[in-house]
Amino acid sequence: MKAAKKIVLSFLMTLAIVAMAAGLRPVRAQAATKTIKNIDFSTELTRKIAKYATVVKRGTTTLKLKQYGNGYVRFKAPATKKYTFTFYGQTGPKSGHNNGYAYITTPVKSRLGDTDLQKLTFSTEGGKASTAWFHTKLYADTKKTTGAFLAKRNCKVKLKKGQTVYLYIHFADAGTVKLKIK
Repeated sequence: MKAAKKIVLSFLMTLAIVAMAAGLRPVRAQAATKTIKNIDFSTELTRKIAKYATVVKRGTTTLKLKQYGNGYVRFKAPATKKYTFTFYGQTGPKSGHNNGYAYITTPVKSRLGDTDLQKLTFSTEGGKASTAWFHTKLYADTKKTTGAFLAKRNCKVKLKKGQTVYLYIHFADAGTVKLKIK
């Protein structure tokens, strides 16, 4: 009886060791395949921007954003001419280090009839660009190029009467910037 007990116990011990060793190996499972619905973000995004964008007119406006803030400003051209959008006087935390950038976009109809935002190219310091880089005066670049973070960035673009543009503005840190539209 003792011999039979030893055989059963050694069999159970071997079975436990094999089970434990098999449990430590990763088991590969087949991932489920699901079809994702296509969503047209451009139409929805354009509607949201039109609804929540801050409306500005010609003249000077101080814009305030939170840290890593993104926002849209809407401007409707009252006449056909070349407009100058000037970003200057950016403020930030006590250290004085804050940069930002802006795009000038306009709604366009796609081939499918949806509305999308298209970046406009504008004249600026150093040539033509589609991104306006700016910085607080204390840390601004001194060489005036299209990619430099300037304390005062001028963007000149021709708009038609009634054309709406959305300025997408981003700040690295909480602060303000003045926008002058002329």
